[in-house]
Amino acid sequence: MKEISMYKQLVYLPYITSYKQLILGAVELDFFSQLTEPATAAELSEKNGWDTGNTENMLKGLFSIGYIKRDGDRFYNTDDANKYLVPASPYYNGCSPAVLRR
Repeated sequence: MKEISMYKQLVYLPYITSYKQLILGAVELDFFSQLTEPATAAELSEKNGWDTGNTENMLKGLFSIGYIKRDGDRFYNTDDANKYLVPASPYYNGCSPAVLRR
């Protein structure tokens, strides 16, 4: 992940709990495995039986904090997300105690 300035860290501080819940929710729902290739909210919703609006909100949230990228209505993982948050990766870190305690 990219380093951020002290100022940005202080600005983001009130939102850390929200970021944690967003990321942990995405890990629990296995979002990152499903975004190794671009997909729309509708495609993910249909495949998993999820509500389309909630799926779109999750995708937009992950996009807003830089964990996934967007091309029109299609979303896909960043290189770091593919490396650390896809269980098939040898570098997977999505269920480590350090991630879960943050």
